[in-house]
Amino acid sequence: MACTILALLSNDDRPKISSMMGGMNVHLDILFDDGTVWLACIHCTTAVTPPRDVQDCILRSEYATLSWLRRIGFPAPAAYGYGLTAEPNIAGVNYIIMDKLEASPLHWSSLSSDQRNHILHQLAETYLTLELHSFDQAGSIYPQDTIGAFADSVAYEVNDHQIQLLGPFDTLRKYLDHTIHLYLHLIEASEWAVDDPIPILTSLKNHSTVIDFIYAIRMTRAIIYLSMINLAFLEDSNELSQEEEDLAAIFESLERSDMAGCIQNGRIFHQITFLLDTGDRIDDCKAHLKGFYKFLGEQNWEWETWHSSALEMYYGDPILQLLMARV
Repeated sequence: MACTILALLSNDDRPKISSMMGGMNVHLDILFDDGTVWLACIHCTTAVTPPRDVQDCILRSEYATLSWLRRIGFPAPAAYGYGLTAEPNIAGVNYIIMDKLEASPLHWSSLSSDQRNHILHQLAETYLTLELHSFDQAGSIYPQDTIGAFADSVAYEVNDHQIQLLGPFDTLRKYLDHTIHLYLHLIEASEWAVDDPIPILTSLKNHSTVIDFIYAIRMTRAIIYLSMINLAFLEDSNELSQEEEDLAAIFESLERSDMAGCIQNGRIFHQITFLLDTGDRIDDCKAHLKGFYKFLGEQNWEWETWHSSALEMYYGDPILQLLMARV
């Protein structure tokens, strides 16, 4: 059946072309003569994209994940195929071909209470569907529904000119250990740009001392079924939002107190995740670090006191010594 790539007809329509650009992808509509619309998702290569081998792993995993979600009845677009430049590929770019779903971005603040409640029920159903199809390891999905190493633009190492992805991991402890040590390596190698790397280094090292605590309270499931970020905390607060309390109540009404507990007790993982993601923004890092320690019971924690103590504790660390010599 004949088709048309609409972008090729819109060379002078700047707003239309701009709407096709995502953060790391270009999205092109493919219109068939019968009115069906597919989407060509083309991965872009820029100065900040990972090496080609990592990009290929990311695309293969994305395609496999979409296919797996469809098979378990999850409302995901159907993916029809993909191409890699490393394989015979006349397009010359990495791409995935999938259905185009007509939808609009979710603006939570503009929704009525009934609309929010409806979405929270849908979210609970989604969590329960995913829980029925859990895996034994933490990693990325690849073809044949296998779990492999993390297909991530950051989670990889280069040893002897060979790229090594991280994972898969069979415990939360191993996952967090490897992730934190990777960030430490990026800071040491000046591959993660931060204004003041020394506080970040000491905070990451200090976090590794409480990982046993996290795993001991059996929080592996909780890191998967956290509340959505748009329902999450502000700054150093560990209080649940009204929507998070409502989501936990929905699980309780379904007699799933275990899932409700994931929402109620998952704030510490939000704090850890945001600490890693905001490490290059020191003010945000301070707030989330304070929230982290408040969760552990240190309500009077202060940055200045902790910072000086952490520097003293890790003064002999070779990475810290290297960073201090650069300042």
